[in-house]
Amino acid sequence: MINFLFNIYLKLVLVTIFIPLSVFINVFSLRKKNNNNFIKNNYTKSFKIFKINFYSLLSFFIYLFVFPFVKLLQNSNLQIFKPKKINIRQTPKQIASLVAYRTINNLRLINKISDINNSKYTFVIQPLLLVSEASTDLDKKLIKHISNQQYDGFSYQTYIREFYKYLKESISQDEELKDKFKDFSKIFSNIKDQRFVDPVHFGNQGQFECAKLISKIIIDEEKNLK
Repeated sequence: MINFLFNIYLKLVLVTIFIPLSVFINVFSLRKKNNNNFIKNNYTKSFKIFKINFYSLLSFFIYLFVFPFVKLLQNSNLQIFKPKKINIRQTPKQIASLVAYRTINNLRLINKISDINNSKYTFVIQPLLLVSEASTDLDKKLIKHISNQQYDGFSYQTYIREFYKYLKESISQDEELKDKFKDFSKIFSNIKDQRFVDPVHFGNQGQFECAKLISKIIIDEEKNLK
């Protein structure tokens, strides 16, 4: 409402005050115009009102008519020129699909670069405690801890599981990538010994086992090339 009244007020002042005053000042200036094209303007002359320096009557009238509404806006919660902030909340499925989409685009780019350089590219989906089954008491504690942490009302485990689900489904249906990825996400599910040191990373034994599987993939590919 204040915004509407302010716009009406400015238009009325413009039509009834500033345009006639501007015309009058311009006509008066034309009558006093010097024939010399090199006119030295004296901008140092001013008059002070309310401890404010004004360098023309027009600037004084602008201040006089706009000042009341400026003070009103300063004392109100209305923000005319600031855009409204919109909070957009997304579900785990929406976020997972977006992140999976970006990941697959990156994989396609890497695969293209590999093809250009006559290289074989294989993408490995890393083991993750949050998408596999807990094998030890420590695994259960880690999962419980991360499950209690929430973002926008959903646990982190929900986001990660949805992401892995979307990623694997999307890659398996992608003609360019479906034969170039290996799913290691649950390779530690049936192992009773401790492999994970936190919900994402695994220790020396887990790294060793992953390295063996990756080495086998590379060796098998090398054999097929012979």
